[in-house]
Amino acid sequence: CKKDAMGRCPVVADDCSVQGHTAGLWAVTFSPCGKFIATGGADKAVIVWRVSSGKVVLRLNDHSSGVTAVAFSPSGARLAAGDLSGQATVWGLATETAECHMTDAHKGGLFAV
Repeated sequence: CKKDAMGRCPVVADDCSVQGHTAGLWAVTFSPCGKFIATGGADKAVIVWRVSSGKVVLRLNDHSSGVTAVAFSPSGARLAAGDLSGQATVWGLATETAECHMTDAHKGGLFAV
């Protein structure tokens, strides 16, 4: 990606194309270290991106409806995601596995985790 005057590389720049979600983007958050972004979308996916390149690092597919909320743990080792069905999932990023499923965590959708 083309860096700005301060040496930063935005996720999307004129010379970068970012592809990942196949439907609307509904949630986004930075990792604690600032090197990654996690997104959730209408396509039921959670995607982790490398900020410096805009490339997909990890794609997590376990939700039964659109993902409306994503949040990293303070250490950055885990990622929580919530969806429109009320399901919340906590992912271990090093293992790329769901560590905890909370189905029907709420009646209706989850909009913050």
